Amino acid sequence: MPTASPVFWGSFFGILVSSFMAGLSHLGVLGSELRSDTMESTFIAPNPIVVIFCCLLCIRYYASIIFLSYDDVTSPMVLKLEPRARRTIFGVQLFLIVGCSLNIAILPIFGAGAAMVVIVMQSLSVGLYWWYLWRILFTGAKDDFRLLLALGDVTILVSATTFLTWELGWFRYDETGAGLCMGAILFIFVGEAITNYRKSVVILLLRTRDTLK
Repeated sequence: MPTASPVFWGSFFGILVSSFMAGLSHLGVLGSELRSDTMESTFIAPNPIVVIFCCLLCIRYYASIIFLSYDDVTSPMVLKLEPRARRTIFGVQLFLIVGCSLNIAILPIFGAGAAMVVIVMQSLSVGLYWWYLWRILFTGAKDDFRLLLALGDVTILVSATTFLTWELGWFRYDETGAGLCMGAILFIFVGEAITNYRKSVVILLLRTRDTLK
């Protein structure tokens, strides 16, 4: 994996920020406050399905960057874009990777609501990413599967926004709706794995094998 890829820098900054936040949380600077009399935390544990949802979206974003998207930064087609477009693509991918580590870090510290805000911000940033890639990736029948990735990002945006409104108390939590959102994300993720990720995973495994020889 080249050190210039957003996977490398995103993982580096994500781990750095997450470790720093975890340390501050351990010192009591961040996170839930403790009552001096009972020493019981006032932090309310989020709904388990919300935690699973946050982690699932982190896995999806991380997989999409590692198995597919980061290759776009150095591909011949992307290199033909103007510098601003290339920098935007790199920046969005970097934010997606950093956001994955950030989500896992802030989930136990600030709760699911804060994690959902990061996820929504990630989803919104992807729009600009696809706007630049649309001109070069959807040029033939072989690239039609990229539409599934774009559909997945829209599904994540809608689902994450819905979960966020529940976490903020704007609407009453609906278990049926939560299940439908989870099902939609899983369905899209499986479809992406069968179509887009499958070839990328094979190539990644072959490269790893050749490197270790």
